Amino acid sequence: MMDKHFSVDPSNHVLIASFEFKPKNKQRDIALRQFNAQLESLYICISLDYLMTLQDFFLSGLPIGSNVADKDKYLHVTKEDKQTSKAITNIYPSDQSLGVSRSPSTIDRQKSRNSVQFSLPKTPSKNEKSAASRSHGVEVDIETRVEVFVKNPEIILLEDQHKADSNCLVLDMAAQMKMFNTGDDTKMYVWVKDLTVYSSNLAKLKIANDNLSKIRYRILQPAKVDLIMISDSYQQKIDVRVSDIIVSIAPAAVRTVINVINSIGALQVSTTKEMEKVNAVSLFDPKPFKDSSFWFIGPEHNTMDILQAVTGDSSEQKEVIEQEKKIKEIEEKLESQPTVMVQQLILVCDTIEVKLEVGFGSSTKSVIAMCLSNLTADLKNWSSVMLLSSTVSVEMALFNERMLTWEPLIEPYLESKSATLVSNDQNDSTAIQTNEQKSDINQPLPSSAKQIIIVRADQLLSLTLTKTGLDLLEHLSALFNDVYNQRLPLCEDEPLLSIYNATGVEVYLDNLDGLEFAEIKKKSYALKNNESVALTVPHDRLSMARLSVIEEQNHHRRQELSIKIGNDVKTVSLTHTWQQVYDIGLSPNSQWPVQMLCDVQLNNDRRRIVFSSIVKIYNSTSVPLSILHAEAGEIKNAKRVTKIDVNQEYYMPMWLLYVHSHSPIFFAIDEGGDNEPVNDFFSFDWTAESTTNRKLKLKNGSEAHFVIYKEVHNAYSENTDQNDKESFSIYVHPALHLTNLLPLDVQCTINILNYSKLKWISEPINLQEEQKNEDIIKFHDQSGNTLNMALRVETFHKSYRILLYAPYWILNRTSFDLDFQIENQQTDIPNVETPFLICPEKIDTNSNKKAQIRVRTAQLDHADTNWCEKFSLDVIKSTGVAICKIPDNKTYMLCVEIVTSSFGMSKIITLSPSMIIINNSTIELEVIETVDDKEQDKWGPLNPGGVVPFWPHSMEKGLMRVRYTERNHVLSQPFIMNQKHRTLLRMEDKDRPAINVEVTATDFNGVRLIFSDYKIGDAPIMIVNCLKNDSITFHQTEEESKSQVLPPLNYVYYTWVDPMKPRSLISSVQGNTTSLDLTPQCGFIGEHHQINYTSFIDGVQTVLLFADNTNIIEQASGVLTLAESMGQRIQIGIHDIGISIVDDIKHEELLYISMNKSKVVWTEQRKSRWRPFNSDLNHALEETYKVHQDKKITNPDDLELRKQKYSIMENRQVIFIDDNTGDLINQRGRTIKVRRQALDGLWIDYAWSVTKAALHVRINRVQIDNQLDYTIFPVILYPITSKITETDTAEKPFIELSIYETKGVRSNIMQFKYFKLLIQEFAVCVDQGLIVSILSFIKSEKPVTAPVINMDTDLELINKPLSTIIKEQTNSPSGEKEMYFDQIHLSPLKIHVSFSMHGANPSEELLAEYPFARFLLKTLNVAEVQDVILRLGYYERKQDRQTFSRLTSEVGSHYQNQFMKQIHVLVLGLDVLGNPFGVIRGLAQGVESLFYEPYKGAVEGPFEFAEGVVTGVKTLFGSAVGGAAGAFSKITGVLGKGLATLTFDEEYKQNRIRRKEPTNNTQDIAVGGKNIVMGFLDGVTGVVKKPVEGAKQGGASGFVKGLGKGFIGLVTRPTGGIVDFASTSLDMIKRAATNEELVRRVRYPRHIGKDGLVRPYIAHEAMGFYILNRLDSGKYSKTDTYIAHINCCEAPPGWLMATSKRILFITEISFLGQYQIDWQFEYSDLKDEPIIKPNLQQIQILIKEAKNMGTIRTYKTYGKMVKYRSVTEAKVIDHADSEYDHEGGP
Repeated sequence: MMDKHFSVDPSNHVLIASFEFKPKNKQRDIALRQFNAQLESLYICISLDYLMTLQDFFLSGLPIGSNVADKDKYLHVTKEDKQTSKAITNIYPSDQSLGVSRSPSTIDRQKSRNSVQFSLPKTPSKNEKSAASRSHGVEVDIETRVEVFVKNPEIILLEDQHKADSNCLVLDMAAQMKMFNTGDDTKMYVWVKDLTVYSSNLAKLKIANDNLSKIRYRILQPAKVDLIMISDSYQQKIDVRVSDIIVSIAPAAVRTVINVINSIGALQVSTTKEMEKVNAVSLFDPKPFKDSSFWFIGPEHNTMDILQAVTGDSSEQKEVIEQEKKIKEIEEKLESQPTVMVQQLILVCDTIEVKLEVGFGSSTKSVIAMCLSNLTADLKNWSSVMLLSSTVSVEMALFNERMLTWEPLIEPYLESKSATLVSNDQNDSTAIQTNEQKSDINQPLPSSAKQIIIVRADQLLSLTLTKTGLDLLEHLSALFNDVYNQRLPLCEDEPLLSIYNATGVEVYLDNLDGLEFAEIKKKSYALKNNESVALTVPHDRLSMARLSVIEEQNHHRRQELSIKIGNDVKTVSLTHTWQQVYDIGLSPNSQWPVQMLCDVQLNNDRRRIVFSSIVKIYNSTSVPLSILHAEAGEIKNAKRVTKIDVNQEYYMPMWLLYVHSHSPIFFAIDEGGDNEPVNDFFSFDWTAESTTNRKLKLKNGSEAHFVIYKEVHNAYSENTDQNDKESFSIYVHPALHLTNLLPLDVQCTINILNYSKLKWISEPINLQEEQKNEDIIKFHDQSGNTLNMALRVETFHKSYRILLYAPYWILNRTSFDLDFQIENQQTDIPNVETPFLICPEKIDTNSNKKAQIRVRTAQLDHADTNWCEKFSLDVIKSTGVAICKIPDNKTYMLCVEIVTSSFGMSKIITLSPSMIIINNSTIELEVIETVDDKEQDKWGPLNPGGVVPFWPHSMEKGLMRVRYTERNHVLSQPFIMNQKHRTLLRMEDKDRPAINVEVTATDFNGVRLIFSDYKIGDAPIMIVNCLKNDSITFHQTEEESKSQVLPPLNYVYYTWVDPMKPRSLISSVQGNTTSLDLTPQCGFIGEHHQINYTSFIDGVQTVLLFADNTNIIEQASGVLTLAESMGQRIQIGIHDIGISIVDDIKHEELLYISMNKSKVVWTEQRKSRWRPFNSDLNHALEETYKVHQDKKITNPDDLELRKQKYSIMENRQVIFIDDNTGDLINQRGRTIKVRRQALDGLWIDYAWSVTKAALHVRINRVQIDNQLDYTIFPVILYPITSKITETDTAEKPFIELSIYETKGVRSNIMQFKYFKLLIQEFAVCVDQGLIVSILSFIKSEKPVTAPVINMDTDLELINKPLSTIIKEQTNSPSGEKEMYFDQIHLSPLKIHVSFSMHGANPSEELLAEYPFARFLLKTLNVAEVQDVILRLGYYERKQDRQTFSRLTSEVGSHYQNQFMKQIHVLVLGLDVLGNPFGVIRGLAQGVESLFYEPYKGAVEGPFEFAEGVVTGVKTLFGSAVGGAAGAFSKITGVLGKGLATLTFDEEYKQNRIRRKEPTNNTQDIAVGGKNIVMGFLDGVTGVVKKPVEGAKQGGASGFVKGLGKGFIGLVTRPTGGIVDFASTSLDMIKRAATNEELVRRVRYPRHIGKDGLVRPYIAHEAMGFYILNRLDSGKYSKTDTYIAHINCCEAPPGWLMATSKRILFITEISFLGQYQIDWQFEYSDLKDEPIIKPNLQQIQILIKEAKNMGTIRTYKTYGKMVKYRSVTEAKVIDHADSEYDHEGGP
């Protein structure tokens, strides 16, 4: 277990120590004693399972007192919680001083920076120290020196102690310590060197001579720690310096750690769960206290003494309590002493870097890195009032394997000044500062808190997630999940980087730069065909250095090699993951030289470089294929080159690809061995053909049909960024691909097997004929019956893809036969478990099909029953109840659930009973319905564990009774079966005196009745009589005849005698009577308050306790606990958070999600919170504040301004103390602290103690922006705020969550006193282009194959029986904790939904990957949905008991079903000419405000409720005007969209969207007028331009099409401009009437440079990129790439911009909000680079030849002079121009 290290000579001593004493003499004033020790290198080998065994051995014989231990633990914690607050832990920047004040409200930013309110004692002199030491009686005439040196000790943690070669974790270091002590003066120095952790193998540790060979994987890089401690009578100072800490986490290390932890798995620790035993035979009989062990019962009748009953402290702890009192007295004496000891600990660490790596063994690479730099911590006064301050810079990045560089995940913070002028390759790295400080917080510090930690981030926390990063995170999640579950990856031994030769010939690799051969110690290597060689990157810059994303991006990684093919040598660059084409030489085909493709591929973290020809073949057929080589063109003697198996790929050899002049590739079916002759073949010319059909004859005489599809890929020219080369993928598909989307097996004839126990054969299908995409196919059985199915024909790579499906799957779970009618087509649905498939006679995708149901029973003919009301089938998801009536007035209610299948083509319709009974008890039951005390039908049996449907005669009037089947038919009282309740039914049976019933009822899922055996907590109340002499008489309200008497010092369980009567309890004591409900409460009985009572929750049981001792009442009810303060608290405040979603493959930003701080508002201090004032008072304070600031500027030396009082509204006065704080004096003269601040974007406050916890979360504003250039909705999601609500608070958070929880130490139930979530009204606006972009973003990159549809979820759904489905809905997971809610309220949701079909159309491949998205777009592809309002009601429960799973399911169903029920509003809103119902809806909105605004006001209190009513009246007028204007705006808006569609010109539609982007009211009118002019101009010029463009693209036919577009546009474009003007104007009128704010993007879309790197966001670059995209309707964005720009003038705004092809001067037309080009020069026109003239502060731009400039008046110019603001700005343009030559390219 412990011995000398393996590398130490066995003869060496383990410990060498010396002790020396030198008395004082003439040369030495004091005596000296010195101890030196040196510990030889040793190892300590431990195993967790062995340590656990030792623990079990030593502790197994000790006595176990769980109850006492628990009580002591509770005593200790509660005792601490009751102490006075002594310590506050706070965090603030180390470079700022912190002021400590008794009143938290007096803390402000200025004071915290400039004042110190506690004084540090002066450092005493040497004589003072000596005097102090002597006064304390400390010996000072002896000096002690201790020096200890420990050579490299190793602590080895074994994975398996029984294996000699076990894997292990090793902690290694070297340590040295020196200490000097004289009296009270102590100095200690500690050095820890080479502190490291690594994984290894025990056998290698023993035999390894080389230290590096024993290290399998290093987790902690060698680090160094220095510690200095100085201590005397007046101070304790500790200084800790830590070197760079680099931690690497790889799957191998994680696997070792998991195995070490799992080694304890063999030790099983048994735990017992204590439960109160209840005598079920006498459940409702009174019992004396001696039969119980309740903690809340009085001391005379329980083992708990009076001290514990009242204070929670037992007598057994008396000595401990007395000892604590003594310690407290000593502490008070020490605090009263004048001497103050200074305590300080300073920790400094330059860098802490944590890297997540992939790969196994020594071959790993970092993919995620987080760097904490400049970490400082300053801890003071830890034995008194502790203060902790800390600062840290955070940076986090992901490695982009495609670009071989790091990209920011947490973006560095760039100062706005420097960021404005920095170009792409000169970014400064300034990490986000997470400044945690006390002074600038939104909430005052509660004085009652013992510890409070405040985390502040005052700068923008910006996160960036790219598509590559998302794929990386998904892959890492799967990888580490496999490692955790000990599923090892298959590619464990594969190299991370390799080269594969698929050229068909041997190649020679040489001149490696930045690369090395992994296993070959050579500088060159001959690589044969179909072989690979492993490579490594020798020097990783991140292995030992601090992470800096910007530095990494600017560092040009060189990874190059030369490859020799024949006599040609090419230099290959591997710095990007893309395809490059190299010209090798001439070929027989004069049009195509011999070309080699370098394809860098990524798969499972491995990068493989493939050298091949430019043609790759995929075999997507169901048979293996052969590639043939015919020498001299003789096919008869053709030889097989290779065999391509099914779903495999093959790189064509370069020698075979160019062997003929006409470049054919010969294919054959591989039907035998290599020596078998070729039966038939076909050829494909890869240079000339693109898609073709081929057929082959097989040996059996049949034919095989194939489709050959050629896909062209763009590739880069060798070692350039010119994407002008091509490579080809040739797919061989079967001519027909059948996909079976039925829940049945089919044969390819096509036969349907075993449907209704029959075999169905289809009629012939002729695919050659012109037919619809969807059609009906008929099947016949042997009896001649007909079955319809739907057949959808699609094309994939020009091959047919046939989808066989049934539009409707009917699942009958009702136990009846049903009739199902769609339109006029009626179908019999038998009562069978398998789904019934229905296909209408006609498939019309645009029709809204509706269905009806009726019930068939054995007693009635189905013709006598009535059909239910019609319900729509064309829904995404819907759940509801269908009512079927029969002549005898009985009603059958069916739950109808309609869900869309995973592939989107079929609807799964489940029909089930609306009322279901579940018997979870252990006894057989019977139930019956009673109506007006008359039994209906017969008693229905319920077996234990059974699930049976129940069909009541009357859902409204019907009641239910239950009885035992075998126990003399003991009968219960009637109870309600159509409302939610939980009742313990009293049964007159000795052995089973009660049975519990729980009823859950919703308007969409029907009713569930659950019977279960009695368990603790089912009884509504347990009554406890702690009175010594008085009995308690009690009974249920209106049941006085059935009163019960509870003797003194007894308890009894009670349930309702009659569940139908009021559930309240009448109690009587000493002649005094009171009525009680079961909510937690406290009260008294009698005039003199001599009898007290309390009802509370004890675990899962509600208890009603009577006592005459108020201490017992307070202790039991938790009143003392609620009054106690929560000692621990943490507050997190982040000003702004931004999340950027970027598709780095397409070089575009998709979304920007922001959580922003509020506007600057005035707040008041209320207890422990700063709360904003209402809008009126906030406005008054702000205006007065501005007046005060103006006076300060005018009279800066006037000190009286600090005391000046200003009168504001409602007789209030205000005094401004400094720039941000003040005192507000109200009408009563009370002073309130006020503060001017911006509320955090995200604010979290969490406080807790032993018995309770509180959470308050506030998200001020959430906005999601659509950053795509072509979009009609720039903002996707935003809160809707109105300026009308002036009586409301100035800034109301968008989302606010408030939770108050009490935690009983004697029970594990979670009790929530208060749980409230409030979400404000918001809008969601989505267009088709965004949906397509998001689908492309989340779509994983994988080889292109025929789409495969996974139906597992659908098949699992239809195969579940009713009993399984119901039990999954009603049962909670075993062991799940229960939660009790006094009140839970989740706010209603009011959502404004808009949808548009604008944007890019999805590809067939994308829709095949996401069939549900195809269905959704197909459903919404009718017209535009504009501002449809969804109103989802709130969720509220009081005094309810839930589990987490049941609560989430219930809440989700509550909102989801409301949403799905209201989705038909979207369909009704799909009108071509807008939404005329907007007028009616607008008026309804005003009425709705009378309902909704009071709710919003009532959150604060009754005064706000009245204010909300007044506000509702104002809103009614505003909505009446704005609603009408909004409706006409939508009509004209959709009309304008329709006219734009009629032009058949995508470019015009995009330009129209750009011109319609909202700006402000003034610009809207101006832009609308410009749209009319541009419409006429576009219409006239289109007549000429469109035919020319069409001729260029399509020749003569294109000319004709263009001519048609031009003439149509001549009419539609001017008309569309007029309509757009009307739409814009009416939108402006509506915004003005309803006080609706115009919402814009938070920031411009991100600019991604030509190199594709995602760099930290720079607003200046984004603005330049935005301007370029809007120049001349986006003309230059298609040809040029933005480089840089500078600001040149302010009025009017002007910019000098450099692109990849030209330099431009741009000005803004402020009135129109548009940009125009003043002048431009291409680089080829420039005479020389721009010249900076510092003396003139101008840039001189000269051109080669004079050009005519101007429009009205032309003139010639030889150049331009442009002003600049600084030389730095001028160099930006000069640097951009120098990167491009005068030929217009780099």
